[in-house]
This record gives sequence, structure tokens and C-alpha cells, in this order.
Amino acid sequence: MLVLGAMILCLVGCTSAVKIRGGADPTVMKLGDTYYSAESAGGIWVRAASSLEGLGAADVRREQAWSGDLSDVWAPEITTDLGRTFIHFSAGKDAAHRMYVISADSPLGQYSAAEKLALPDDQVCICHTDNPTPVLDSF
Repeated sequence: MLVLGAMILCLVGCTSAVKIRGGADPTVMKLGDTYYSAESAGGIWVRAASSLEGLGAADVRREQAWSGDLSDVWAPEITTDLGRTFIHFSAGKDAAHRMYVISADSPLGQYSAAEKLALPDDQVCICHTDNPTPVLDSF
């Protein structure tokens, strides 16, 4: 769904393709006149630019939002609610993969420590080839 949203946003307001450099699993949101993206690359990073294309620039503002002792950090999703910024992500090794959230007063702000989300039955958040548990959409 996020990919579809980014594609629609790009079709509406972009004339060129954008590649966010040096990170995996980026998500994008626009807040006011600024575009923000969150990505995993040795932690979680947030970029800020005045245009969608600017998020892919070599000199884009890029701040580390979180780094910790969790392994295999995947698919951070940046959102806002009631004036606060949240980044949900999955992390953990194999069957220990779970959902976490960090939050801040602004997208480039100082983020809280990662908090594990209390999902029903402590479910894994991503399918594993050796685990028949379905993908859990906990957002």
C-alpha cells in the first residue's frame, strides 16, 4: 500500500524517477512543504528535502533516527499522528522478528528508544520460509 501511495504521489507531482541512495525499504511522507523518508541502513535514517526528487540527492539532509542492538531491521514506516512522528519497523533474527515503534516531536527530532509492540500471541511480523505464520499487518 505504501509503494502504491508513493507511486501515485510520484505520478501526480513528479516528472522524473527518484532513487533514494544508500538505504533499504524507504517510505515517504509530506508534512507541510517538506518531504521526509525513512529507511533502514545500519539503523533507521530520516531524510528531508523540499521536493520528492530532492530525497534522492547526494547532498540531502540525512539524520540517524535510531540505532540499537536489534538485528535485521526492515521496512521502517514513517507517519505522524496528533503532531508526533512515529516510525514503525520490524526487527529481530528469524522467528524472533517482531514489530517496534520509535517516536519524536518532529521527523528529524530526537527519537525515543525502540518499544516492542504488544501483538496478540506475540506474533512474528514477517513470514519466514520455515514458519507458516502469515504476514501481520499491525499498522
